[in-house]
Amino acid sequence: MKVHFINVVAVLAAVFIGIGLFVGEVPWLGLAGSVIGFSIAEIIRGNKVKKGEIVDAPNDERVTTNIRRFEVTMFALSYGVLFLYAFIARYAADTNTIRTDYVLIYIVAVFFIWLIGISIVKKR
Repeated sequence: MKVHFINVVAVLAAVFIGIGLFVGEVPWLGLAGSVIGFSIAEIIRGNKVKKGEIVDAPNDERVTTNIRRFEVTMFALSYGVLFLYAFIARYAADTNTIRTDYVLIYIVAVFFIWLIGISIVKKR
């Protein structure tokens, strides 16, 4: 649990610093709120695991293989679409820049498709 907590805090810090690079100011209050909220959620989850209310079922090899196959396919398609967009924007539309708004929306969409897809693959 300690390694998991450190990884999540590191990812949260990287995300908020990345947001700060785009906005111009790092939202420290948002980072602190996220870390506190995650800490509370982990404490509640740890208590439920100790009481036996939550049982972490290990994934079998077939589920892990299907998740990896989905991840590789999804990321290959998403990078292909991004490359195609960049290629068309550069050579067909003769534009040297890509709006960061579009890239951020694209990254968020790919992330949520990834999360939803993994949950679907795990349930099948």
